[in-house]
Amino acid sequence: MADNVLWESFDSPTTTLLPGQSLHFPQTLRAPSTKSTSSYYNFVIRHSGELALVWEANVTYWRVPLSSNEVIKEAQFDSNGALGLIDDKNRTVWSVSSKDFEDPSVALRLLRIDSDGNLRIYSWVNSLRAWRVGWQAVENQCNVFGACGLYSICGFNSTGSICNCLYQDSVTWGSDLPLVDSSGSGCGKMADLENCKTKTSILTLRQTALYGLYPPEDVDMMLSEAVSARANPHKLGKPLTSTALAARGGDKKMFIRAITLIVSVTTFCFITIEM
Repeated sequence: MADNVLWESFDSPTTTLLPGQSLHFPQTLRAPSTKSTSSYYNFVIRHSGELALVWEANVTYWRVPLSSNEVIKEAQFDSNGALGLIDDKNRTVWSVSSKDFEDPSVALRLLRIDSDGNLRIYSWVNSLRAWRVGWQAVENQCNVFGACGLYSICGFNSTGSICNCLYQDSVTWGSDLPLVDSSGSGCGKMADLENCKTKTSILTLRQTALYGLYPPEDVDMMLSEAVSARANPHKLGKPLTSTALAARGGDKKMFIRAITLIVSVTTFCFITIEM
């Protein structure tokens, strides 16, 4: 009786692609969980063949644009350190490579989506006995959606990206986890919009960009509740969570309308973000 393989791990990647492995629709790579919380980050290949990094299913913060006439068969990672899209004629229509591409001294490589939501190519440096990053999809870690969690700000210091809260007393992750790649749960709210205190002051953050509402469905919620919110502003459904994070895409006009509405119905407790 011949051996029939029912399942093998090489055809079912989870967080990592090894040289020779491929990704086919609807397969995904899901970032490892942290702090016993399931990860929201996924590396996907869509039905169109587009590669993308997504937060859940509704926020895309990195993608590979494709022309409409290309028929993609798979995404493939090779031993030279290149990730490529292969079409139905076995041609490479898009590729990106590690900075040590085809370096004969590199014996091991892998492609992995990390817990911080970024996709990276790693090379094993035998002399250092360590993995070295040769490429990453999102160069600015602050552009990874939700990188610092709720009510938080992603910024920079001399060593790179760092997470901070809007004010010190709102820290919930602890002072021992300051870096972006800790994938912290975020910070505490400065004010509860459903129980707004008239003494709440305005906090101005200079040189800070507000990229979007978090969670993203808050935009639709705010607009759909516009009439009831104007009539009774203290019964606005969900609070605005101010995170200076990259929520790429979306309707700019809708976003501006939502922000205007939020400011108008939360007279005494809101945060202004000043460029």
